Amino acid sequence: MKNVNARKLAFMILMSIEENREVSDKVINDYLKKNSLDKRDENLVRKIVYGCLENKLLLNYYIEKMVSMPFAKMDQEIIYILQIGMYQILFLDKVPNSAAVNESVKIAKKVNSKTSGFVNGVLRNFIRQKDQLTISEKDLIEYLSLTYSYPKWLVNYFIDLYGQEKTEDIFKFNKKAPMLCVRTNTLKVTREELLGALIDLGMSVKKSNLTEAGLIIYDLNGHSIDQIDLFKNGYFYIQDDASILVSEILDPKEGDNILDVCAAPGGKSTHLAQLIKDKGYILSRDVSKNKLELIEENVKRLGIQSIQSEIYNGTKEDKSHQEYFDKILIDAPCSGLGIIRRKPEIKYNRSLEDIRLITKTQYRILEESSKLVREGGHLVYSTCTVGNLENSDVINKFLSKHKNFDIIKIDNKDFLQILPGDYPSDGFFICKLLKK
Repeated sequence: MKNVNARKLAFMILMSIEENREVSDKVINDYLKKNSLDKRDENLVRKIVYGCLENKLLLNYYIEKMVSMPFAKMDQEIIYILQIGMYQILFLDKVPNSAAVNESVKIAKKVNSKTSGFVNGVLRNFIRQKDQLTISEKDLIEYLSLTYSYPKWLVNYFIDLYGQEKTEDIFKFNKKAPMLCVRTNTLKVTREELLGALIDLGMSVKKSNLTEAGLIIYDLNGHSIDQIDLFKNGYFYIQDDASILVSEILDPKEGDNILDVCAAPGGKSTHLAQLIKDKGYILSRDVSKNKLELIEENVKRLGIQSIQSEIYNGTKEDKSHQEYFDKILIDAPCSGLGIIRRKPEIKYNRSLEDIRLITKTQYRILEESSKLVREGGHLVYSTCTVGNLENSDVINKFLSKHKNFDIIKIDNKDFLQILPGDYPSDGFFICKLLKK
């Protein structure tokens, strides 16, 4: 497909994500690679898709208010078209309302020409009535659910954990576009040198206050980050600041034998290699060939020699590496509630039952991995989520059954729980253990 209309492409991407429960950033990138769009249209596609996902419940609330038929009986494709139109009308000040309506009608004509008049009428009525459409604050849970587009169970989940005020702070932060953070490849360049090189390209960049290797990029100055020579030549890796912190807390040394249990796409493994100056042995495991290919691609680009990749399921017993590793990193599979700002579809694709089920996998990985660390060795357990179920509860259960492990405090705390908004980073949980 070439030269497709930006809004039509946004419609196709949104439908693919929603219908197939796919990961938003991957689908967006795949579609953009297959289509010829200028930078401005690419940005518009991203804004519309992420905006519709981020505000899905709010947009559906307005659609219900504007149509007479039951929402459940509406054609799903028309719902996506109306979401795209309403999102532009509500949130994109630089897009004239007339353009939002006309472009939505064009999509409707291509999808089902009989619905174009309906789409035109709904959106024009919405423009006239939107200022009178308010959300009542009488029911707090419903108000927060609609305003920030979180399912009610998830609103309750956050409030139970952090209270109303902190929950709303988290929701507000998650509506902001995430900052771009990169990790300096210190095997090739210092952070100061990379900072200067990025500034020379006209970018607005600052050092991270959270990590030793991170740089926060506030303005790319029109560049595509993965197209510049500094990226292609392996001078940095694109990685969130909180994720960078995990490897720094594990703190490996030159000559260590290290296991990265759930390693794809290789961000933490390659960072561990930097920290040991590429002098040691790192076994990077994940469950499929596709995941290993991602690791190997990044290892090659960054010029690292100390990493060996291997297909392996971390829930399985490994008799060949009992008490072999000096350091083990478990970045466990999780619900991802700490990265909602990057993947807003997570809000709608999770349930409390999902979280309870995944804790069994997390515990099993921790249990099996603990057998592979030597006495006096360290193990770090991390997730990109929030809440006790997947984090401190898993650790406490493990410690109750394994008296030969102790917690190593981080900043005088048993673990580090970074909430979205504490830093310009994702939400993350990090706990470090010592095998006595």
